[in-house]
Amino acid sequence: MNLERTREFPFRVAGSEESFQSKINGLDVHGRIDRIDLVETPDGPQSLIIDYKTGKSVDSAKWKAPDIAEPQLPLYALCAADIQGAQGRVDGIAFAHLSDGHHRFVGKTRWSDGLIHEGKSKQLSFEEAIQTWRADLELATELFLSGRAEVKNVIGSRSNDSAYAGLTRGSADIDSEVADDAD
Repeated sequence: MNLERTREFPFRVAGSEESFQSKINGLDVHGRIDRIDLVETPDGPQSLIIDYKTGKSVDSAKWKAPDIAEPQLPLYALCAADIQGAQGRVDGIAFAHLSDGHHRFVGKTRWSDGLIHEGKSKQLSFEEAIQTWRADLELATELFLSGRAEVKNVIGSRSNDSAYAGLTRGSADIDSEVADDAD
């Protein structure tokens, strides 16, 4: 695939469709990771979790705390110890956008040159990002477990999308079923 040729360092696929179970702040978390790569970087071997996306655009800005709008990959990074193919550590996360001839990677890595060399960034380091994701997701789980799970609209999104829509599936179907029942 041409997208793979743009990657900065050699890699091998260490796992695909890896299921895992973990806990975040007492909340059971179950997931399935599309792909885990081991990447040979100047900083040594690094694990990278890749989630394939088709159709919708991807944006790592939605990983910013507070109120992470796309929590899936940050959540996987926090559950690293329970992910078999990642060897107990996640060094990077990335969406592989595979749609409409616009194939690209969007990600964040621990290693110095990143997934695809794009110059120096003024964003948080991977370690700083992990700390902010942990704080935000632990707060979200604490609120959820205490019965406070408000749905927050994301500016510019459809009205049925919440700040945590990435954790749910089929919200449009649920909304239409509720509307049908009201009739």
